[in-house]
Amino acid sequence: MAVSMDKNRVFRRPKGADRWEAVTLGNKSGEPHTLATVPYEFGHFVLACGDGGVWATKDGGASWTQILEARTNSVAVD
Repeated sequence: MAVSMDKNRVFRRPKGADRWEAVTLGNKSGEPHTLATVPYEFGHFVLACGDGGVWATKDGGASWTQILEARTNSVAVD
């Protein structure tokens, strides 16, 4: 399983899959800026989306939840 960004788009590749698939976050997701991995939590990622706030996934990108609505261009996880 992997999650990646390229040219302001987010992709995921489920374990065992041959291809990457585009991730859809929702109508108010904004444009992705920064993707961070949560250490020691397999499949947990956090994504900053500018005007769309911050989104998180705990299942490798299969589903995303908005965790902050404020404008955010970068994110880091400690």
